[in-house]
Amino acid sequence: MYNIILLPLITVSAIITIIADVRNNSVLRAIFKPLTTVLILLIAVTALPNSGNSVYIMIIAGGLFLSLIGDIALLKQKAEQAFLIGLIAFLTAHILYSIAFYMTRPFVQQDIIVTVAVALVALVIYGVLYKGLAAMKVPVLVYTLIIGFMLSRAIVMLTGGVPFNQALLTAIGALLFFTSDMLLAFDRFKKPIPANGYYILSTYYIGQTLIALSVHFMK
Repeated sequence: MYNIILLPLITVSAIITIIADVRNNSVLRAIFKPLTTVLILLIAVTALPNSGNSVYIMIIAGGLFLSLIGDIALLKQKAEQAFLIGLIAFLTAHILYSIAFYMTRPFVQQDIIVTVAVALVALVIYGVLYKGLAAMKVPVLVYTLIIGFMLSRAIVMLTGGVPFNQALLTAIGALLFFTSDMLLAFDRFKKPIPANGYYILSTYYIGQTLIALSVHFMK
């Protein structure tokens, strides 16, 4: 019921954020960028009353809250310190997501294939970015490996033991979140992407929304 209200609000708020970002309207961006994430956070929180696994939902909500902190930090796009704060906030969010996904689908030997494959993709992307990283080489390496691990934990949920709708939303959401972060890194450290907000923010908001929605399909 709440999602019927929240999803249109998220859509409108996200569109305003993207347009504000592309047009470099700092006032609208400062208002609607955090607001969109708050609305996504509410999607996860509204699942609590009807859930038998409140711990999982609270961990996901914690990841969304840290993402909110990251969003606020990244409002100052050119400030190195603000970028580092945002990086730490999102890194911690990915760790929380990884913990939540592991709780739902514990590690088995077959997961090694997916984990290694995603790690290799992440390292290739890191290699592409390497020359432009300067003092950020170690932080970005750690971040890339952590988000890669988060993605691998989301993907293996599709192999069983988790309600299919929950697993599918989680996996697609994590993949879009990963894509958004890699686009952001490419834009910042390799080559600016024209009208980057269209690609970075759309994948980010859709990904986060799908992860938040996934908790409503838990058993």
